[in-house]
Amino acid sequence: MNITKPEQELREALDLFETNLETPIIPGEFGKWSRYIQESFPAVAELVRCEIQNAHRKQLDEIAQQDNEMLAIVKQIRKEDIEIAQELDEVGGMIDRLAEKAPSLERTPGATQDSAAAPVIQRGIAFITRVKTQEVAVRTWLGEAFNRERGVGD
Repeated sequence: MNITKPEQELREALDLFETNLETPIIPGEFGKWSRYIQESFPAVAELVRCEIQNAHRKQLDEIAQQDNEMLAIVKQIRKEDIEIAQELDEVGGMIDRLAEKAPSLERTPGATQDSAAAPVIQRGIAFITRVKTQEVAVRTWLGEAFNRERGVGD
């Protein structure tokens, strides 16, 4: 399975974002933790948008051209891309709101910080999983469009 440079960059950005989300919040460093989250997200956002708008569009057109029996799959992948783009904005908003609250949360008990961070962590990790799943789906269906046995005999 060949992975392009943009796909590799996306993977690396997702991995960094995931690591930041999963890093335990050290008492007294909530602001620092939230900054890491906020600083690692823009690269994810940019690369996800680029994949959807450029790579996926091209790959889905190739799938449709190569095998018109896969048009329903192409339609579903495009729908998922739209939903991922919407979720991208929602996750970004959650991160920004958490970062705004960070200075006041810095002085609260760890349990309060954990409960404030939990929705962002859960949503962020779910988002990462969704993006990775979509990337695998696009690669898989692209390969299938070019390599599928269509039953045309000798």
